[in-house]
Amino acid sequence: SQKGKQTVNPRKKMKRNRASTAHKTKRLLKKGYTVGQISDMLAFSSVQHFSKKFHTITGVTPTKFVEDFRKQQNS
Repeated sequence: SQKGKQTVNPRKKMKRNRASTAHKTKRLLKKGYTVGQISDMLAFSSVQHFSKKFHTITGVTPTKFVEDFRKQQNS
């Protein structure tokens, strides 16, 4: 018996994982890693799949995120 142990709602767990992946990705992009390198680090099957998932979670592509970050740094 696992008294006191709460089960995690699978949907909440997926959301948490997505947020964590997006946070890690943003941090790595800011450090200058390429989209391909990050895709490999996070074990995505392809750069295209990674980019699509990043866009779904954040609303922007990884390339657009980097462009916006660089603009912010230069202003």
